[in-house]
Amino acid sequence: MLVAYHALDGESDGVAIVDADPASPRFGEVRARYALGVGAAPREVFVQGDTAWVTAEGPLPLLRLGLSAGLDGAPRFTEGIPVDVGANRGAADIWFAPDGEAAAVTFQGGHGDARDGSVARFDAAANGARTAEVRHDEAGAPLLWPHGIAGDARRGQLLVTTFEAPPPYAGVGDTVTSLDPRSLAPLQHWAFEAGSAPVDIVLPGGALPPYALVATLYGGDIWAAPFEPARGTYGAFTLAVAGDDAGVALPRGLRVHAAHDGELELYVPYADPGVVHVYGLDSLPDLPLRRTLPAAPGAHHLTFLRADGRPLAVVQSDGVALDGADAGTLTVLDVASGEVLATLDLPATEGIVPVSVTAAFDAPQPLRP
Repeated sequence: MLVAYHALDGESDGVAIVDADPASPRFGEVRARYALGVGAAPREVFVQGDTAWVTAEGPLPLLRLGLSAGLDGAPRFTEGIPVDVGANRGAADIWFAPDGEAAAVTFQGGHGDARDGSVARFDAAANGARTAEVRHDEAGAPLLWPHGIAGDARRGQLLVTTFEAPPPYAGVGDTVTSLDPRSLAPLQHWAFEAGSAPVDIVLPGGALPPYALVATLYGGDIWAAPFEPARGTYGAFTLAVAGDDAGVALPRGLRVHAAHDGELELYVPYADPGVVHVYGLDSLPDLPLRRTLPAAPGAHHLTFLRADGRPLAVVQSDGVALDGADAGTLTVLDVASGEVLATLDLPATEGIVPVSVTAAFDAPQPLRP
């Protein structure tokens, strides 16, 4: 798996290749590192074929990092190419067009103003050139501190959440905005409760009814909106999961993954108390809870892998404003049984604090329409 990390002791931040197979004699070992520089502050890694796109809060917001397979089949790094993002700062999330030609990126810091935010489109197949951009309040688009992004090219929808202001500013977003996937022209927006911080959004896709699902970090809830073909847009968002009623809080992401029988399920890491809830998607807009997987307090990112035919999930936990929150462990789970196979403590063994994880190459990934 690929691990974006912040280094301890003043060393360079970067991206690491970590052996995630519990049966491997090199399990938990950092096989390679790609240094991004001191204070680079990477956030997430998104794999598109043989390229890993790395988003960051630091001076290099977006990097395309080449991947190749070694003789043992493990990934290794090749050339890293900075992407010209113009004045944009604080890259967060990426959506790739299904034809692989374009990548849309949210920039939580916009151009650096106190109340800002932007979304830019890049050529993903060739040179990574920026081809379109929209900023907060342009053409009436509320894109204040954008974070999550999900798209449906067939229906002409690119949905973006607004989250919270990057340092040194303060503020919390409360909207979701729909953009045209090609021009990034604003189409529609929805308002959530003030201070709720819509953090992530997903369009489950597949053969499921077309719905948009949104998690609000401080609201603690999951919301669902149906696509309305007659109007050519999504309808009103209604509450699908109330975090308070479920005894969980701080949902930090939404991931869609296929179970062993092919059924799509929704995985939601909750930082408090540190679990992953798995919801069924076969009765949308209802989200029945199928099972709960253990993790550590501060549960945040997760990725799916397969080792010797065994489906695995790796959950990254990090410190949040929460008593007892973890500070960088990775919990390796058997997805089918929920058994915790191992816990990796890379801050202790490698001097690095994981901030996100993702599988490399052919490991199964969340579906993106």
